[in-house]
Amino acid sequence: MKKFTNIITSPFLISLPIAVVLIIFIPIDFIKYKFDLIDQLNVNYEKGGADLYFYDFDRDGTSERCYIYSNSIGNAAIKITRNDRSLIEQWNFDGKLINESSRVSFGDYDDNGKDEVYLFSLKDDSLFLNAIEPLGCGFLLKNNLITTINKVGGKLDFSIGNAKLIDLDNNVYKEVVFNINAHFSLQPRAIYKLDIITKRVERTPDAGTMIGIYRAEDINDDGYYELFGKIQTTGNLPTTYPYHDSSVWIMVVDHNLDFFFEPVELPGYGASLTLEPVKSNKGTRIIALYDYYGKENINPQLLLCNEKGELIKKKPILKPYKKRYFSLRAITWDKNPYVYLFTRDGTIYNVSSELDYKIVYQGEYISDYIYLKEDFDKDGEDEALFISRKNSKIQIARFNFEQVNSFDFKWKSNRNPLISFKQNGPEPSNIAIQTGNEMVLFEYGFNKWYYLKIPYFLGIYILSFLLVYVIQLAQRYRLRQIHKMKELQFQVTMNQLEPHFILNALNSIGTSILEEDKNQAYTGFSKFTNLIRSVLSDQDSMVITLKEELELTEDYLKVRKIRHKDKFDYSISYDEDIDLETLIPKMTIRNFVENALKHGILPDTKKGELMIKVFKNNKGLQISIKDNGIGRQKARELKTSGTGKGLEMMDELFKWFAKNYKIKINYQITDLNDMNGNPAGTEVIIEIPN
Repeated sequence: MKKFTNIITSPFLISLPIAVVLIIFIPIDFIKYKFDLIDQLNVNYEKGGADLYFYDFDRDGTSERCYIYSNSIGNAAIKITRNDRSLIEQWNFDGKLINESSRVSFGDYDDNGKDEVYLFSLKDDSLFLNAIEPLGCGFLLKNNLITTINKVGGKLDFSIGNAKLIDLDNNVYKEVVFNINAHFSLQPRAIYKLDIITKRVERTPDAGTMIGIYRAEDINDDGYYELFGKIQTTGNLPTTYPYHDSSVWIMVVDHNLDFFFEPVELPGYGASLTLEPVKSNKGTRIIALYDYYGKENINPQLLLCNEKGELIKKKPILKPYKKRYFSLRAITWDKNPYVYLFTRDGTIYNVSSELDYKIVYQGEYISDYIYLKEDFDKDGEDEALFISRKNSKIQIARFNFEQVNSFDFKWKSNRNPLISFKQNGPEPSNIAIQTGNEMVLFEYGFNKWYYLKIPYFLGIYILSFLLVYVIQLAQRYRLRQIHKMKELQFQVTMNQLEPHFILNALNSIGTSILEEDKNQAYTGFSKFTNLIRSVLSDQDSMVITLKEELELTEDYLKVRKIRHKDKFDYSISYDEDIDLETLIPKMTIRNFVENALKHGILPDTKKGELMIKVFKNNKGLQISIKDNGIGRQKARELKTSGTGKGLEMMDELFKWFAKNYKIKINYQITDLNDMNGNPAGTEVIIEIPN
């Protein structure tokens, strides 16, 4: 105990929290990478506001501004300006903007170094795709019809996934690939591709399931991409419908938008299935997450399939709730895809091509949805940006989640935030996030203070150590005394909670209950709880009134009598003029009573007598504790006399009492003999002066 106390009171240890507090309140941030809020913009364009995207269309290292908005007659419009807001051009379309879906994408379909912007629009029930090359030829697509949309309750019923540019035909030119999902109107539910050169639109075969596009990968090495995504159940279609939506399906789409293999059904309404391709030494495989959140007791599973959709292996995974808990997503780091299992408790697992998984991140919850993947800090390696509504965080993860930085962010709109990457030439780039009509610009990069953190922390700690050490030099004597008092308090408390007594008392009470002696059991339990309460309610005090000490001693004796029954009798008496509010050290009477019982009365064969008397004399109070036990000499012969630590504790306690209360308590132990000189017990006289 002393060694432990010395450690926790050493200046080396005490200096640590002081240094920590100083470090917290001095505004220098030493994390390796950090966010900085650079600017806030109000994006009001025309009456309805605008979506503002920063995009480097000509790849000169400086982003242009792309405004998506409704023009004065309510139709969709695009306006491109330079970074200084000087106008490049404005384009208007016949249809209206889509409000609730992803409606704009960027890319370079012909790799000519001049990127395009792709925008969906609606006119009546017709869905169009438009494309412009702002710094090149201008219009590529204008009001190119994709499909017609059904209405439910007078409203168009559909959603569009993010459009991607993928060269499905392997002819150098990329096609625009996207999915459309109807809801209660049931159709269309399909993946579409549009050939920008021929303006031809194609779609997947008729199916009832709802599918989104996550990944394009050539899994059979034939030079053509296959499409993978996420499938969910909605339960709107009859099960006779092809690939109905009351089940999920292992479904891969080839470059012709046909099924790469016959879809495999996984029954269970209230489920989702996410597919991610992965390379292995056994060829390309498909990892699937079957996540069930319906009414049945079905645990989610990781599935491993070959390129034909045939099941190779499955591994159940447990989740604590019926709600959706897991998600699967592949992220490409250093040109290699890594498959991750995300959980809502903030843990992320890396999943191997054999379905083995290991933890790569534990911390704040990270949404599996990647809004942007760029080289934000210009160090030659991409970072992934995530935004989570659940904990209102923007998070940037570095390679394999080895480091994650977070920034608190509050949404000011029910729409998903709009994310873009603003390049500023030789100056640091910015992350632009728009919610509602407000846009904030962040800078993310290496913290220049990072390498100064060790000397800074060390300097703060040394100053804290010197401060604590000087104070301790002045207070060392006082701390020693406090330490000694605490040790004595501990000894007193432990003596009151002597384990053998507690166990014996509980056993005795239990025996009384078994013997159905309710009165005795209640009495024992009541007195035992009094003793325990007195210890727990006033542990820090080492003094007690004479009245309380006598009452607790009697409670102790009553509990003892339950166990030892007729083994001994006792009496407690005191003069009427005794001041029972006199303060004395704890255990002053009880410690000697315990000794009388354990070492004098209980080892004897005859019935014991214990008498406690409190009376006055000309010097003050005297307390007599007399027993008719075997005596100290016999106790030593029988080896029942104890270790003497109890008396040592009382000596220390009386010394402490004399120092703090200026009252010196003395005691004397006398061996009693009968008329024949034989041992007849022991008497302890305690003197408490006035």
